[in-house]
Amino acid sequence: MLVVQRVFGAKRTNLHEKYDYPNNPEHEHIKTWIGRPFDASEFDIDEVNRRLTQTE
Repeated sequence: MLVVQRVFGAKRTNLHEKYDYPNNPEHEHIKTWIGRPFDASEFDIDEVNRRLTQTE
């Protein structure tokens, strides 16, 4: 949720609530913002941490 917190600031936002429910008024905006299909079960914190610590 780090990215979501940075984008939406102090206002805590549940990305899944907006993305997973088409009746949510912000559903289309979040889909556009993400830009691709999103599946939280594919999130791998170890992979994210590995990429963040890589230097070029």
